[in-house]
Amino acid sequence: MAKPIILLVEDDLALLNGMCDTLDMVGYRTVTATNGREALASLREMRPDLIISDIMMPEMDGYDFHQAVSSDSDTATIPFIFLTAKSDQADVRKGLRDGVDAYLIKPFDLEDLLIHVENKLRRFATIRQEALTQLDELQQQIITMFSHELRTPLTYIQGYTDLLAGQPEVSGRDEIATFLEGIQVGSSRLNRLVENLLALVQLDTGVFRQEYDHFAVQDDVGRLVRLAANHLAPTAANKGVTIDVRVAEDLPPVSVVSTHINQVISNLLDNAIKFSRRPGAKVLVRVYQKESRLVVDVIDEGIGIAPYDARHIFDRFRQVNRAKHEQAGLGVGLAIARGLMQIHGGDIELVSKPGEGSKFAAWFPLDSPS
Repeated sequence: MAKPIILLVEDDLALLNGMCDTLDMVGYRTVTATNGREALASLREMRPDLIISDIMMPEMDGYDFHQAVSSDSDTATIPFIFLTAKSDQADVRKGLRDGVDAYLIKPFDLEDLLIHVENKLRRFATIRQEALTQLDELQQQIITMFSHELRTPLTYIQGYTDLLAGQPEVSGRDEIATFLEGIQVGSSRLNRLVENLLALVQLDTGVFRQEYDHFAVQDDVGRLVRLAANHLAPTAANKGVTIDVRVAEDLPPVSVVSTHINQVISNLLDNAIKFSRRPGAKVLVRVYQKESRLVVDVIDEGIGIAPYDARHIFDRFRQVNRAKHEQAGLGVGLAIARGLMQIHGGDIELVSKPGEGSKFAAWFPLDSPS
């Protein structure tokens, strides 16, 4: 097993050598630097398991060094201990407020240093293992979800295509229409899968942001909501759900990319329709102004969302009880919707209670987003 690497940053050479000897003796591997600038150079060559740094140092002090470490995604998760003679409580609070994991005051006992090192390495090893476990579970979930979501529409398409190809004598209009409808269902589901995956890529690569910067225009959000609702009305009707759209009068226009907002409202409506399980259920859509915001509420009479699940509802590839509720899709619609709203300077907020339905409130600022 590889020895944990500890980066020591200290300009007092006697203390630096003493810490190195102590840590080397108990099985750690040490790398040293005498100021923050040297330490950053070392971080470009290797990634330590722990950083112990003085504060008062020449060229770059500990505060600036910690800021540089914590602002870099490659090093931000490395546990960091400040080791300093500055015992003023204001200095201690500053270090803790900046996210330092521990604060040792000089002079100190080397045994205390070892205890801090062991505790921090043990704690972060546990956190890292839990993160890896969660990542593995998520990967398995995504693989299972992808295989199911790809296989299902392809089964529709291939099955009905094979029926048509294998029965050249079929001539009845109704029978042909049934086969074509099955192919259309599979094609539509596969198309939605591809569109959602493409939308994730466009969010991550900044394409949607560039589209907003270049193509956003003042538009009537109420009009866009009605268009999305009309498009999904047949889907809702097939499930016995009605969509009730109520748009307040004299609403100000908002700077939007219409295709983005269509996707936001469509995703929220599709989600509301999907979870409206009661026959005759209604999805209410309200568009109104509240102080300095223009708000679009999508309110359903569905199953509701428990508080724990509500905290993660906008996470990617997240679905609430997928097997129990027999959900289709990848669980990315709400993540895409929220990402698009944030590009428009707004956000989406959720209010929900299990068994009583949910309200998703998408809001726009009535001034341009920064």
